[in-house]
Amino acid sequence: MTNDIEKMIKDWAAAWNSHDLDKIISFYTDDCVLEDNGLGVVCHGKKELVAFCKSSLIDVPDVRFESKSLFNTGNWARARDWSKLEDPFRPRRPLG
Repeated sequence: MTNDIEKMIKDWAAAWNSHDLDKIISFYTDDCVLEDNGLGVVCHGKKELVAFCKSSLIDVPDVRFESKSLFNTGNWARARDWSKLEDPFRPRRPLG
């Protein structure tokens, strides 16, 4: 049985997979902090988050997220083993 937190994590991934910026942003509060360890990016607040998400959707327009496992207990959950899927043969926008 899926609890509310697991559903929210799955809905978050579905929002990213839809590439709908408004849906993605709806999961965050105005004072959010998002840390992307893989890219070394930290966003403080929605203004920075919106810029990061817009850039991500432009840089990797075919990005999809898939959670391989979820851990939850009570009202706390963590999505682990995320896969960021994209076309490895798609031409990349030059960095810089």
